[in-house]
Amino acid sequence: MTLPLERSARDGAPFPVPDRVLHEGVPDHLEPALRKWIYSAFAGGGAELIALQLEIPIYYDRCNGDAALFLAQAQTYDMLRVVNAILANGGPWPAPLVTDRPGRNTNQLGRPQLREGLRRVLAAASSAWEVDDDGNGL
Repeated sequence: MTLPLERSARDGAPFPVPDRVLHEGVPDHLEPALRKWIYSAFAGGGAELIALQLEIPIYYDRCNGDAALFLAQAQTYDMLRVVNAILANGGPWPAPLVTDRPGRNTNQLGRPQLREGLRRVLAAASSAWEVDDDGNGL
C-alpha cells in the first residue's frame, strides 16, 4: 500500500500521510475542541433552553452558576446531543458585540462563524459527523 504524500512545511520534502479513518461519537482528540465550541455557542444565551429540551438538570453549584459551562462539561456521550440541539434550536448564540447595550445582541456574523468553526473542527478531527447543509443539525 502506498501512502499519499504531502509536503513538509519546513523543507518541502514529501512525507507520508496515513489514510484517515472517520470516528463515530466523540473521540479523545475531538473532545476538548468540541467542549470549547459548546461553551462558545452559548455565549449569548440558550443553555437553559437546551438543558430543558434534553432533560439535563443543571447543577448550578457545580459550575459557579454558569449553565453554558455545565453543558460544556457534559458527559462525552451527551456532547453530540447538545451540539445537535443547539443547531436545531436556532443556535449557536454568539456573544454580543462590545458595543451592544445590555440585553441586546446584534452579532449577526457570529452565528455563521460559529457554525463554520464547528464544521472545521469536525472535519479536522475526522469525525463521521458533519453539520447539515442548512446548519440546523448534525
